[in-house]
Amino acid sequence: MLSMVVVAAWFALPTIASACDMKIGFLFMGIPSSSWSVGGGLNVQPGSDGDDTYWAANVDAAVALGERAVVIPGIGYCTRTGDDAEGEIVFGGGLGFNLWNNADGTVMVNLQGAVTHVSEGDYSAQSIPVSAAAMFEAGDAASVFAGGGLQFFRDSFDGDSESDNDPFVYGGVAFGSSVAIQVGGSLRFGEHANDFAFNIGASIPMGG
Repeated sequence: MLSMVVVAAWFALPTIASACDMKIGFLFMGIPSSSWSVGGGLNVQPGSDGDDTYWAANVDAAVALGERAVVIPGIGYCTRTGDDAEGEIVFGGGLGFNLWNNADGTVMVNLQGAVTHVSEGDYSAQSIPVSAAAMFEAGDAASVFAGGGLQFFRDSFDGDSESDNDPFVYGGVAFGSSVAIQVGGSLRFGEHANDFAFNIGASIPMGG
């Protein structure tokens, strides 16, 4: 299944740097079945131990760069629960490169990475998940995917900045043809806790 899939339930640490993270880096970046496709979705990171729950809706597009690569720019809106909650625009994008396919295209291996940027006043944050991923055809209408890598973070406020990184894994099921859908999950191993989020979306081929 080489069509882009843009639905995932993924798990991530709800820090400021990742709470509004777009889903692009936590799903398998397939080459679109047409020259390009559009998609959208909603992710939810439920709070724990009194933390706020974050909600982020986004739209994105996948553009094939030949037969081996895809670029996925996206924009979203993120907000959270709480009396002082405010919404923020988030920008992001991803790049996936197909390293290997078997002869009949039922197994694909990718190297892929993404970046998300959010800013408000003197504060800004970036997250950059980088991973290797594989997708396996599981039938005529479905495939399974799995991957893992390292997620880098950078927070800046009033001229001061901090950086960190955490390992993460993810996996799930992809299905659909005219509308490509992916449902799955990922888990990032934080220093103090392993937290999670959920996401759902879909993509539709647009180009010839």
